[in-house]
Amino acid sequence: MAPARCAVAADSADGLRRRVATGWSIVGFPVESAVRRNVQKQCSTIGRGLSMQGLWQQGLVGAIGRGSSKMKKRFPFLADLEATRAIESARTSDQVTDHPSQEVDSRSLWIDGVGGFQLIGRDEAIIGQAASGSRADIRIVGDLGRQAAAIRRSNGDYLVQPLQETRLNGALIDRPCLLPSRADLVLGNRVRIAFCIPHPLSATARLELNSVHRFHPRVDAVLLMAQSCVLGPSPQSHVLCRNWSREIVLFRAASGYSMRAGEGVWVNGKAVSGIVRLTGPTRVEGDDFSFSFE
Repeated sequence: MAPARCAVAADSADGLRRRVATGWSIVGFPVESAVRRNVQKQCSTIGRGLSMQGLWQQGLVGAIGRGSSKMKKRFPFLADLEATRAIESARTSDQVTDHPSQEVDSRSLWIDGVGGFQLIGRDEAIIGQAASGSRADIRIVGDLGRQAAAIRRSNGDYLVQPLQETRLNGALIDRPCLLPSRADLVLGNRVRIAFCIPHPLSATARLELNSVHRFHPRVDAVLLMAQSCVLGPSPQSHVLCRNWSREIVLFRAASGYSMRAGEGVWVNGKAVSGIVRLTGPTRVEGDDFSFSFE
């Protein structure tokens, strides 16, 4: 049976992403369940009646990766998915597995000219007060209990469990609730947290404070790391680096964290390429970017 067809404006990137049927693997990278469920009920074709499956089969993603200006003009929305190619390549490497280790707990990412970020590799993170002896994974300097709420990830979905007064998008909740891809959490009376899943092909989520409070250690945002994290100039990047000319993809695997490096990348002063493990304090530099991973 032929897939349903739907005409979508080529420049309607956001609308397209919500409509793309994801029963197929995208260049070998299975779309995570949260994304799949969000779009299953929508149409399964894009552009001028061309199916998503057909796009990959005809190598259009590869054309974009090679810098084809014609393909970018015809299918501008596909440029945002270029990171998928790196994800697919890394997932087939023996250094990246489908079962990230829960032993990889928390890391720090300091990006020059952008900010600081805490990466949490656990499927469950406790939010609580930054008090002495606190066991919270996400610590906030504010009027909170030592354990204010828990966020759990399961099969690409996120649940928030209130452990003290918690509001989700303005509604008081008293039991675990599913988090949409963008949500506003208020813990206690004043601590306001913005939750979002920026990239449609990754379950990694980002937490930012929208109140006068701050994280401890002092970072700009917390990343709940699933299997991949995109740093780069695209608005869908987990960390938006406006002045970068390329994307860097970090991966969490059983062996720890790794990154996919292209040409012109140096790690701790040595030129590298391909999949690079990030072990211990690591300094990464390129022509127009630099960051430290600890």
